[in-house]
Amino acid sequence: MSRERQKGTGFEVELLYDLKRVWPDVARAGTTLGANDKGDFINVEGWVVEAKKHDRWRIMEWIRTAMKKAPGGGWIIVSAADRRKLPMTVATLPFRMLMSLFRQINRLKFQQRFSDNQIMWLRDHVSTQDLDRFERFCSDWLIGEQ
Repeated sequence: MSRERQKGTGFEVELLYDLKRVWPDVARAGTTLGANDKGDFINVEGWVVEAKKHDRWRIMEWIRTAMKKAPGGGWIIVSAADRRKLPMTVATLPFRMLMSLFRQINRLKFQQRFSDNQIMWLRDHVSTQDLDRFERFCSDWLIGEQ
């Protein structure tokens, strides 16, 4: 196994620990190539997750490849470089997907603040558009509390 491939495999194994917190059954995909290549991990519920451990990032190329593997848009590229040059791991994903994740987080915060009966009453008596505005208002307010 080449040094570069070893570095990439090591990074995938490193990422497994964090990915298992979200997807307990996640596993490395191995060396699947061609049309069946759906990313570096399997059992990630419709996402294509690519792990990239390189000192020189070719982000546009990686995005194009991820887009081909995930025509529906559910892709994420997790990148790292030599820790002395960049002491963090970085995730790249479509902006719409990021906003969708933020909305889901905010919706959970909203639901934690109000009882089920209060939420049911709001859904029955308030238009969907107004309820969305109210949720955004509450989310902004909850974010300001942190």
